[in-house]
Amino acid sequence: MTILTAVTLWKDFDDTLPLDVETLSETECGNTIIRDVFFSGRQTAKGRVRIYAQYIFPKDEEKFPVVMILFEAGSKPDMRFVRRFIARGYGVLCVDYCGDNGSSKYTFYPQDVDYANYIRAGKAMRYADPTAKETSWYEWAGVARYAVRFLLERPEVKSVGAIGLRTGGEVLFKIAPYAELMNSGKPVRFTITGGMNVSMYVTIEKFDMEEQGGDLKTIHYSITLKEYREVTIRQIKVELSTKKATIADPVSRTDTAPSGGQTYTVVKGDCLWNISKKFYGSGAKYTVIYNANKSVIGGNPNLIYPGQVLTIPA
Repeated sequence: MTILTAVTLWKDFDDTLPLDVETLSETECGNTIIRDVFFSGRQTAKGRVRIYAQYIFPKDEEKFPVVMILFEAGSKPDMRFVRRFIARGYGVLCVDYCGDNGSSKYTFYPQDVDYANYIRAGKAMRYADPTAKETSWYEWAGVARYAVRFLLERPEVKSVGAIGLRTGGEVLFKIAPYAELMNSGKPVRFTITGGMNVSMYVTIEKFDMEEQGGDLKTIHYSITLKEYREVTIRQIKVELSTKKATIADPVSRTDTAPSGGQTYTVVKGDCLWNISKKFYGSGAKYTVIYNANKSVIGGNPNLIYPGQVLTIPA
């Protein structure tokens, strides 16, 4: 038996192939668009996985956050659960990873990975034979990785979250180390403690893991960061009669803050990133608002709801 670590398991996985998105149907339901889509997943020896998903999003919003949901294997999507997010201004991507379900709308797996179809998974769900790559879980995790990429490439999607229910949660856990932060272009806080006094916003340009020294438990990490700075725009006003130009005060820089504490009531479509940008001139300072309002927001800064009153620190 061959034992694969988290590094060797995903080392050769290629999630950069063209998505080849195809819209099957699109309907309007009130203020919501429901779109059935196919897009391509990973390449196997017999062809590419063809992923089916239902993309549900607000009709009149140019940009919105989206939650990817992986429901429990063998269960139909719970639309009441989906509507809770839609009502709060979110889009939802319901991804089918279970495959053949007797209808025409499901994820198609090539013949050589037929065990990825939940109804025929058998021992491929319980045993790694000969390796973890020949399991249902590996194929399902591959579907999830391509689904995340599908969302990150959508121009209307401003942020991405994910929820997995039971087996869906296990699938998400398996791809958690490969979250697409470095492809999203969104800044994260980089801090070094121990007296080095490093704390800045950066984008992740490259992240690699590898084994060295022949020890399966020794993993070396390499990360490349780029400091994130918002552009300061200066406005020039030209008086045509006098042919004189004046330079207005520059807009607020990333590190500016309101002169005094105040409150803000969340409205539909809000996210902490945009609220932070409104008050501080930078979305990257959303953690300041979150840390001051954990008792209101809860444990997930991506889930805020209309009507919540947030304190905006000075």
